[in-house]
Amino acid sequence: MSVTGKFLLDRNENFYEHLIALGIPEDRAESVNKLKPVLEILIEGKEVTFTSSSEEFHHKTVLLLDELVDETIAIDYQLKSIVRKIDDHTLEIESTGTTLDRGIRRYEFSDKSLIMIIQNNNRSVPVAKRYYSRISSNL
Repeated sequence: MSVTGKFLLDRNENFYEHLIALGIPEDRAESVNKLKPVLEILIEGKEVTFTSSSEEFHHKTVLLLDELVDETIAIDYQLKSIVRKIDDHTLEIESTGTTLDRGIRRYEFSDKSLIMIIQNNNRSVPVAKRYYSRISSNL
């Protein structure tokens, strides 16, 4: 199973609500929730690159497998993050922000799709899911 490739966002589940609960302004959360980006994931050695692109938006993050690094997410929020390859079809990013909230972004891959599950240790923040279709594989 390849955990790399290009994926097109099909739909979100509780993503807008997740962003609002994290304190993202409503107009920003609404515009981000409406985007249908292409997500490309590449692994080269220890580097794991996540590139999200749409007509209105482009963001690239490079993390290192099993190493805690600084990460800036799309809303210009600073995190400390570590990415782990859980198994042949799962990547997981654990992040801590400046408020000490801990979040998990779990990427579950299949031959045809990717489901990103976004959780926060604050139980008042709803779990969000983003459903993607695989549009190419990077072998």
